[in-house]
Amino acid sequence: AEDLQTQTSGGPADDNMIRITADRLVADTQSQNAEFIGHVHAIRGNMTILCDSLKIFYNDAPDQDSQKQPGADAIERIVADGNVNIQFDNQTATTQRAVWSTAEQTIVLSGPGSTIVSGKSSISGSKITLHQGDNRVNVEGGSGGRVEAQFFSDEQGLPLNN
Repeated sequence: AEDLQTQTSGGPADDNMIRITADRLVADTQSQNAEFIGHVHAIRGNMTILCDSLKIFYNDAPDQDSQKQPGADAIERIVADGNVNIQFDNQTATTQRAVWSTAEQTIVLSGPGSTIVSGKSSISGSKITLHQGDNRVNVEGGSGGRVEAQFFSDEQGLPLNN
């Protein structure tokens, strides 16, 4: 625990940087992805992701019509698999798989019992789509499953409302 605290206390959070530690890294520059495997710990801004594996898909070439330099806005998608725990904005999400799309500004949690907890309130289902741009959430129960939510009158709104 002290080691993680030391690693993350290096300065203010930067939304343009992601810091990842893992047991192993497999990078494929031709396919433009990098997979971190084993005890993955990733930090980006105010978001922390713990999982078994994390794969980053990126685009290294700038658009021809763009003034951007290579590497700018390079991350297209991040896929976290296995025992996924995401902490952000005083909330915790747990799931088997999380897919974060930077272009769509969404995080899709999938797997039985996917849950987001905020304070004492929670929502769960087999697929939860978080729309980061406008604080919307869509929860699906899956085949035969149902959506479940718990809200308390002493807390404001649904999880994701700040």
